[in-house]
Amino acid sequence: MYEAYRLGVRIFLREFEDRHPGTGHGIVRGFDRMVGALGDAYPPASLVPCRVCGEPCTDGLCQACKMLGRSG
Repeated sequence: MYEAYRLGVRIFLREFEDRHPGTGHGIVRGFDRMVGALGDAYPPASLVPCRVCGEPCTDGLCQACKMLGRSG
């Protein structure tokens, strides 16, 4: 279901870009402008390696390993 929603948004944005060239660039530019304010409101998290797979995570066990029931 999640993938279907994501695909729908992707198709919508592509069609909108076809009708209104520059829309995608405008969206990305808008996010670029917000980065500073968002960075102040939400400081970067400290990342540590997952104790099972070694991928970066915030609490020692990544979401993938949690979902797969791995606890290391």
